[in-house]
Amino acid sequence: MISSLLTAIQKGFVIMRTNSKILLVGILVFVFPVLFFVVTNNFFDTANTNIGTSRGQKIGILHDSLRALTQQTNGVGESVKVVADRVFSDSENYTIKQIVIFRTATTSLDVLYATSTSEGLSFEDVYTSYRETSFGEKVTFQQSDYYLSTGRVSHVFSREKVSDGYIYIFSLHDYRSVDMILKKRMRDSYYGLTAIFVFLIALAYWINQQTNWARKYTEAKNTLSERDSFTNMIAHEFRTPLTAIKGYASFLEESQTISKDELKYAQNISISTERLVLLVNDFLEVARIQSGRLPIEIIQVKLEPMLVKLTEDLRSLASERNIELKFELPPKPIIFRTDPNRVVQILTNIVTNAIKYTDAGSVTIAATQEPDKVIIRVKDTGTGISADDQKKLFTPFTRVGNVDETKIVGTGLGMWITKQLVTILHGTIGVESIKGTGTHIVITFNTDRN
Repeated sequence: MISSLLTAIQKGFVIMRTNSKILLVGILVFVFPVLFFVVTNNFFDTANTNIGTSRGQKIGILHDSLRALTQQTNGVGESVKVVADRVFSDSENYTIKQIVIFRTATTSLDVLYATSTSEGLSFEDVYTSYRETSFGEKVTFQQSDYYLSTGRVSHVFSREKVSDGYIYIFSLHDYRSVDMILKKRMRDSYYGLTAIFVFLIALAYWINQQTNWARKYTEAKNTLSERDSFTNMIAHEFRTPLTAIKGYASFLEESQTISKDELKYAQNISISTERLVLLVNDFLEVARIQSGRLPIEIIQVKLEPMLVKLTEDLRSLASERNIELKFELPPKPIIFRTDPNRVVQILTNIVTNAIKYTDAGSVTIAATQEPDKVIIRVKDTGTGISADDQKKLFTPFTRVGNVDETKIVGTGLGMWITKQLVTILHGTIGVESIKGTGTHIVITFNTDRN
């Protein structure tokens, strides 16, 4: 049992030594509260000592003054009464409740002065307390403390030698109200210490959670990095055989020596290879976007030349489907800051999709500029998108419109990638479409952000 406990403690020290945050947690939870408790106790001990010293000095001054008055030749009564009345009238002496002066001789006991107060003791009780007080031969001052449930009461005797005996001075000091205040202050202090302790525990828990979050973040970051590396490696490894397959399929399609059935097989191989190439490229793009390693270069660009070139590049694809691809020149040049390569990539995805899903008619590209934004519209006369499919248009691995019944090639990642690129360029993308009447894709770039 003891060996297991020592082993656990040793392991704990090793963990704390290797992790500074856990060491800090240990200091916060254990060392600080103990330190606060010790400091508070020392403070109250010092305060009690100082209070006791102050009280003793005040009592000593009172008794010294009264003893001096007992040496007057004209008697004790009137002078003591003047001093006693002054003592009781002073608000700072509210703890003094009674003063009694009496003389003892060999054959008599005379009361020279006694205050009339309901808070004091009867003379019989005073005399009993006197008899219980031990005076040595040279002792002239004696204090006895009585601890009640509500506080402390002190009986103080001092004596002065006279010719026929001794004169004794008794004073009653009630510290119960003062002690109650002090106890309340101590209790409030301990409540404060408890609150601090609870706060430190909560802070330690928060720091521990921060440590866990940092560790989990590092683990997730490493996992994502490993995943991205694996994705890049797989994608690049796929590209080499796919390029070879695509080349051989193209060679077979152009051959004059194969039969019609064999040509059909070669075309199927070519279509499947093209789909795999698109899938690999999209996976690479998704990996770069998710890892935050997508290169973005913001420069000032003119939009019209980019759109003109894009239209020319995609015109052959539109011609294959007997679709007219048009570009509407804006009324004035559009110049703003963005990444031209990513804008071309965005528009290529959208225009290509528009051409694929348009059986007849046209696809039109239009652009306008407002004070704080540039708006680009891609309008087609295709099949349109239903309201339900519009909600899923930018979802990854989702293809809208009865694509299973068509020969349209796609991975379902193109529009998701497009939306991510638009967001990276501080823009928004939306769709306006009615099933069977065509689609408008609207891209808005906020020019005041770039």
